[in-house]
Amino acid sequence: MHPGLRVGVLGDLEVAVDGHPVAVGGAVPRALLVRLVLARGATVVDTALHEDLWDGAPPPSAAGTTQAHVSRLRRALLPAGSAAAADQQPLVRRGPGYALVLDDDAVDAQRFERLAAEGRAALAEHPGRAARVLAEALALWRGPALADVAHRTWAAPEAERLGQLLLSAREDAVQAQLALGHDAEAAGAAASLTAEHPLRERGWELLALALYRQGRQADALGRLAELRSLLQAELGADPGPGVQELFRRLLAHDPALLLPRPAAGSGTGSQAAVSPAAPAVPGRPEPAAPPVRSTNLPLPASPLVGRAAELDEVGRLLAEHRLVTLTGPGGTGKTRLALEVARRRADEDGPWLVALGPVEAAGPGGGPDGGSPALRALAAALGLATPLTGVRAADTASVARVLAEREVLVVLDDCEHLLDDVAPLAEDLLHACPRLRLLVTSREALRAEGERTYEVPQLSAGVDGDAVRLFLARAEVTAPGWRPTPEELRGVDRLCAALDGLPLALELSAAQLRALTLADLLGLLDDHQALLRGGRRGDTRRTTMQGTIAWSYDRLGPAEADVLTALSVFAGSFDLEAAREVLGRPDVVPVLADLVARSLVSVSPPGAPRRFWLLGVVRSFAAARLDPGRRAELVGRHTAWVLRMAEAAPPDLRGLAGTPAMARLVDVAADVDAALAAASPGDAVRIGTGAHWSLYAIPSRTAASAARLRAGLEALDADPALDPGVGEALRSYGWTCVSLFARLLGDPAGSVAALDRAEVLAGASGDPRARARVMTNRAFWLAMADDDGEGARAEATAALAVAAAARSGVIEADALLALGVADLRSGLARRAVEHLERCAALADAHGTPSVALAARQLQAKAELAAGRTRAALRAAAEFGERAWRLGEALAWVSALCEVAGVLVHAGRPLDAAVLLAAAEAQGARIGASPRLFDPDVARTAQEVELRLGPPERDASAARGAAVPPEQQLALLRAVVADAS
Repeated sequence: MHPGLRVGVLGDLEVAVDGHPVAVGGAVPRALLVRLVLARGATVVDTALHEDLWDGAPPPSAAGTTQAHVSRLRRALLPAGSAAAADQQPLVRRGPGYALVLDDDAVDAQRFERLAAEGRAALAEHPGRAARVLAEALALWRGPALADVAHRTWAAPEAERLGQLLLSAREDAVQAQLALGHDAEAAGAAASLTAEHPLRERGWELLALALYRQGRQADALGRLAELRSLLQAELGADPGPGVQELFRRLLAHDPALLLPRPAAGSGTGSQAAVSPAAPAVPGRPEPAAPPVRSTNLPLPASPLVGRAAELDEVGRLLAEHRLVTLTGPGGTGKTRLALEVARRRADEDGPWLVALGPVEAAGPGGGPDGGSPALRALAAALGLATPLTGVRAADTASVARVLAEREVLVVLDDCEHLLDDVAPLAEDLLHACPRLRLLVTSREALRAEGERTYEVPQLSAGVDGDAVRLFLARAEVTAPGWRPTPEELRGVDRLCAALDGLPLALELSAAQLRALTLADLLGLLDDHQALLRGGRRGDTRRTTMQGTIAWSYDRLGPAEADVLTALSVFAGSFDLEAAREVLGRPDVVPVLADLVARSLVSVSPPGAPRRFWLLGVVRSFAAARLDPGRRAELVGRHTAWVLRMAEAAPPDLRGLAGTPAMARLVDVAADVDAALAAASPGDAVRIGTGAHWSLYAIPSRTAASAARLRAGLEALDADPALDPGVGEALRSYGWTCVSLFARLLGDPAGSVAALDRAEVLAGASGDPRARARVMTNRAFWLAMADDDGEGARAEATAALAVAAAARSGVIEADALLALGVADLRSGLARRAVEHLERCAALADAHGTPSVALAARQLQAKAELAAGRTRAALRAAAEFGERAWRLGEALAWVSALCEVAGVLVHAGRPLDAAVLLAAAEAQGARIGASPRLFDPDVARTAQEVELRLGPPERDASAARGAAVPPEQQLALLRAVVADAS
């Protein structure tokens, strides 16, 4: 290459040879040159160039036009009359494309990256040198990066990356100024940064530090407060821990914030600023120029969202194994993950991508010429000059000779339709090429020798999960002015969960924001065909989600297709026994195993009994292909399966005897809801009463299930002859369940009405247990929600007598619980403790731990009312331990709030604020606010607000909300231990 060639992309494109500017030409040649510059010496294949230069719609003359532009660029880059030899031509033809081979410092962007990295590395020990190097780096910028092409999809990610590096370098330069004691200059530069990029926290940290070192503490604190207000207004978020820690140190006049005075005779050049850390650009390694190597790997059109753990794990597997296959359903992001893993490799050659999706499988006698379609595609990707013969063994040997001594990774993408071809090819090449590694993507494993498979998971859930991040990133393109509110973010989370976190489904749905609102998208969740369309042009497999699934479905045999469509009757997960019972096929197990292997049926990890399920998009596709007559038969068998489980459950699912049944019914909660919708009125009552505690345990399903149970009860009340087997006692129990659901859903009037109806039916039944159950429930809610202590005590005392006469220890424990609540509401705290201790003992003796659980919660309230704070803390802590042990989701949220209430009275409002925030966050995850079913929670929150100032309260709340669910028990134990 010519040593005098220089290319500038940090602004408008500039090219110079031996210091003289060179005219490059119009928009197309300028874009061509920038596209090759961004490849950093790698080969860009012709098809990719054509697609990028003409924005995905190249004209028929694209190849000839590109060649003409290349010829003119070659003359411009090595002009006639130059003393340089022709072999120094930087723009070369390599394989199936072109490459621009330049010195490391020939491009200003690469020179900037090197200098910025050197400046950052020198900050700690040599700030003077860092300041000089960073100034040199910043001087290279003449305008926005890649200004000629930054609007194009292939250039936008690199323009954004360079822009972020520029901001980091400017921030590093401010930090160098601080380290040198140039506080006023640093403050001015930092103020410019915060004005231009107000959501970047590091600029505000540097500005606050510069102001503080000039004796302006109030201004420094004011800038951080301004940042907090800005983040709250724009994002609904608080500043990160670095800002919060700096705020605390500024308040405390931490002497370490000041620049140390140099010792006598020493300069300031070795003094490092005590200032915020200088993190790398998020999600990106420190910049370094890669070695020039041959590759056909396309540059990403958009940044990869998430997948950090997957990248590390697949990278580790590829380091340990020479054949790694990424499996998973269509649209799960296998190709994107494989390409990103490949880009991170540092092999001597490659990586090389072999796109097998468009390649047609060979017929029974082989390909059209008797050879291997996969082998031909591999040879074309590698740019082999020697033509293949069509004889598989000879052609494999030819390719193996080319790869034999090369340290190279080959990505074989979309192999599921070529398994019989790719598997033996992979084995032959790996045997012949000791330094070759293969990374395969396929919906089904190759089952080749030495293969290690990795199932690509869906994106992580939650409002801060990768699924939501990907949707929002794609929405930035299709709806650039949209800034979701916190409520809309929760809607996005619901959308992502309904689409199973599949990247392709998320991208397709985000594309609809061009014309639809988020509410429209949520309304289309039952119409995947309308929602999940509009993918990339020219890729029929990924234009719609339906097309992606059809690619696999069309390759199924009759038995596999029948089983897949039949499985769509399951609304949630199922086990082998359920599949056998509902489908009624003797061959269901081997066929199900085949569907799992093809990534059309998902399966739980090894260990516990395996459960299977269809992703929502697969279920929708399969259901649309199920014959109506077959569907009616399967729905009947499915309802009978759910009914059998509900009727087999013990009468009180809350008890120890009911724990396995409770677990089974929670596992199939979606199917219980579906069966309730399909069942006759009588069967709906049988299912609803048998499974009601499991439905109560999943608040997000309570409303729909309660409505369906109520509909069945109303139909039978109007005409008992619809199902004479459902008598008054069972219907009374059903209305009692509806009453409980209504309380959970915040409908006290509906709860009272349902309990009134239950009382009438219980009286008509002549069953004392039914009467006692209604009386106990009424007593509990009279005391707990209506503050009618006298009425509650009367009802509970009567219920206790009836339950004792009927010899029902379970209902006796319930009645004692209601008595305890009545005493507590009447101000008889010590008597309440006595009743509640008796209740817990009786409940434990009769195997109903959830009643004992409630007793411990109420005992904590009673002990607190009696002025016994330590005893209250012990009872509240035991309540939490029991709730965690039993897996009671609602009770666990209540336990966090209960301990918080005791801590407020113990003079520990900071700890109380942490626990309340953790409870609210966990309540949001399960779809139930603790304030709805316990009025004490609001009172505790008010006490915390009165006792803490906004900074303390907000910091504690942020800490509590950030605790992941699996660490909440440890948090509770630590707080209780500190307070004991």
